[in-house]
Amino acid sequence: MPAGEPFRDYYAILGVAPTASLEEIRTAYRERAKRFHPDRAGPGVDPGRFRLLREAYEVLADSTERAAFDARLRARGRGGGERRGGSRRPSRGPAGTGRAGRRNRRALTILVLFPLGALLLGLWWSLARIDTLERQLRQATTLSVTATPADLDDGEPGGRAPAAADVGGAILFRPGATELDARGEEQLAVLLAQFARVLRSLASGADWHLLISARAGRAVAGDGLPPDVRKRTMARFESLAGRLLAAGIPPERIALRFVAGPYKAAVPVDGNRIELRLRCCGRRAGSQP
Repeated sequence: MPAGEPFRDYYAILGVAPTASLEEIRTAYRERAKRFHPDRAGPGVDPGRFRLLREAYEVLADSTERAAFDARLRARGRGGGERRGGSRRPSRGPAGTGRAGRRNRRALTILVLFPLGALLLGLWWSLARIDTLERQLRQATTLSVTATPADLDDGEPGGRAPAAADVGGAILFRPGATELDARGEEQLAVLLAQFARVLRSLASGADWHLLISARAGRAVAGDGLPPDVRKRTMARFESLAGRLLAAGIPPERIALRFVAGPYKAAVPVDGNRIELRLRCCGRRAGSQP
């Protein structure tokens, strides 16, 4: 979903539950596509409805895109963007007459509109916070594409060599924590969406991997790393690796790296910062532009 557009619940668009299987998603899409396809729908049907159906299916049918969307959906629920309910509307008694009746109706209107306004304000704040986070992550991440001279010709007519890609960013844990909080979930969701876009552009034979890396500012002592640092870092690695596996990343594509100080760095070491990067590529013989 492009930044700046309102959040769309793809499960609601297809009419399936968040726990629906891939086959259930496909069946729901086919049934609705028959009703809203421009070639079959009547003149009174909104053509944008079919485009939304197609967009929802493309996201939920892709395991990586779906995992990223589910993470955003969970993050919105934690941030208050998905709150339901609100103040219960007072029951309306017999309409009054005269000045007293007008005061009662005005008070009733305020009681109804104030909770609704507060709910809309909370929803707007949650969406603005997510969009701001996405822009910050895009500015903090890099995507470089280069080709070496040896890769300019793959030996096949019309062939095209792959480019080298390095894209990713940081995920921040709370001090001492080994599980992601709402902010970390949002950061992971944005990175998974970036990885999905890059992976779709690669051929099946491309040589790529996802690197989870951490740095410790404390030097290795005679007995190795301090037990608390080692244990906490390994737990964070395990948590992120599990999320990548759940998103459909093969285990052989996941790599870990842990560096312990002291060393010189342009940026001060943050022991709660985990880097997650997608690095590519090997050759893609005969790939199409």
